[in-house]
Amino acid sequence: MTSSSGRQKRRYETRNKLTQRLNERKLKELKKVRKNVKTDKRGRVIDTKPKQISNIGKNADFGQRAAKLKQSMGGIGSMTDYKKTEKKAFKKAEKYQKKKKKEEDKKNKLKIKKNKTTGGGTTRTKSSTPTGYVRYKGKLVSTRTAQGKHAMNKLKAKKRAQEMAKKRLGK
Repeated sequence: MTSSSGRQKRRYETRNKLTQRLNERKLKELKKVRKNVKTDKRGRVIDTKPKQISNIGKNADFGQRAAKLKQSMGGIGSMTDYKKTEKKAFKKAEKYQKKKKKEEDKKNKLKIKKNKTTGGGTTRTKSSTPTGYVRYKGKLVSTRTAQGKHAMNKLKAKKRAQEMAKKRLGK
């Protein structure tokens, strides 16, 4: 063997040793945390961090731990307080809904007063099609296009048919 091939062989061996050591370290760490390891469908490790309720240690005072839990739950606390807080939240929501409904009713009344006529009859609101356009099959079509002209002709024919029907009925 030449000296260069010997060096390559040694490099290869040292690289293999290093990777083996790293793999062994990882396996040891995984074995320590094995209970909390999550794997996907293929068996690959997703999460290796141990799950804890809070950053307070297990040997800490129970009062501190409970306070931390209560804080993380958004202040709901124990089950005895749960009903009270739920009732309060429900009342608050009802109050808000009633307030919203009143505001909407006021807005609607103003709109109705503006649209009503003094004759006492109901008013028909026109569809807001802009000038130069026609509604055809649920779309706005320009009257300058062939499709628009076709739509205009259909509308005119419809109106003519309605007028003829009125004449026939004698109205």
